[in-house]
Amino acid sequence: MAGYKSTAFTDAAFREAFKVLDPDGDGELTREEIVRGLDIVGHTVSDDEADAMLNYADRCASMIRGEDFEMTGDGKVMQHEFVSFMGAPGETGL
Repeated sequence: MAGYKSTAFTDAAFREAFKVLDPDGDGELTREEIVRGLDIVGHTVSDDEADAMLNYADRCASMIRGEDFEMTGDGKVMQHEFVSFMGAPGETGL
């Protein structure tokens, strides 16, 4: 949503959550990392479901908050995309 700005605390919390999901620390979430992270919190998803989440996040990242993001289409979610996506009002996130 254009003009929306979440609080610094919320953004910081989402950055910390991203670090947990990104064990190799490369700044990108792969399908495997998302599947593992969701499994840890008790939510099992198939590879197809994880791919659908990544594709949705990749398509939506540039629309959230009206910001321009590099749309790589590489099936990965960058940290700044994750923080924006998770902090956008009305979004359920990944």
